[in-house]
Amino acid sequence: MATLEHLEEACSLADAAFDTFRATSLEDGAAFLEKIAENITATGDELVVRCVCESGLSKSRTRKVINDSNVFQAAS
Repeated sequence: MATLEHLEEACSLADAAFDTFRATSLEDGAAFLEKIAENITATGDELVVRCVCESGLSKSRTRKVINDSNVFQAAS
């Protein structure tokens, strides 16, 4: 489980990266976000377990929500 220190570190790192990301081209920014999505989906069952813990949904319902979602699919 994340601690307050983890949260503060994540926020600090995100703040430090913001200006660099903002200056990135649309194409490079999109590629970066697609890579993040690939890494998230590569976690597989770990993602499902985390979602179950956080949402209270069953594993089967969580898998359906993830599979039916287009959040982690690249734009056409």
